[in-house]
Amino acid sequence: MNLALRSVGSMLAPLLAMCLSHTATGAEPSQAPRPTGCGAYEYDISKEMALLTEPGAVIEAAASMKTADAALESGRTYRVALKGQGQVQLAVAPRRHVLEEGAYAGMVSFKVPADGTWRVSLSKETWAEVVAPDGAAVKSSRFQGREGCPAIRKFVDFPLLGGVIYVLQLSGGTDAEMNVVITGPVTAGP
Repeated sequence: MNLALRSVGSMLAPLLAMCLSHTATGAEPSQAPRPTGCGAYEYDISKEMALLTEPGAVIEAAASMKTADAALESGRTYRVALKGQGQVQLAVAPRRHVLEEGAYAGMVSFKVPADGTWRVSLSKETWAEVVAPDGAAVKSSRFQGREGCPAIRKFVDFPLLGGVIYVLQLSGGTDAEMNVVITGPVTAGP
């Protein structure tokens, strides 16, 4: 009997040590580290990275959808100056909870020249929504973000109609300005 207990004890000791090490470090055994850096994107973002590192034309974001008259053109880099989020009347509620205290937000209008999937790329962390003229949010078709890439923090793809004036709503970020570029149409593959 004593031999059986020792055998069970010797099998449990490594398992207990592993559990304690995860508890001590705060690591979850099933959580893999998130990929970081510019090379961690699963899609070809070389065009967007090149554009986002350009200085860009400086524009002021609007505080509401009605006053969003600073129009972005596709394929050009813009340095967008945002406002304190408390000063901005968001057109749509962000689809996830975003930072409110100390956050920045704003809106800019844009249109694309042709129907297709268009990519909104951002140099800083923020939540991006595209709002249609009827005030409804356009559902994104793909997105990806990576920390540790100074050129591009994230991109979001949206199915858009050519010639329609949309509003890009940025919210919940901690940076007062960021580079923004709209490119496309993009393909569904990497």
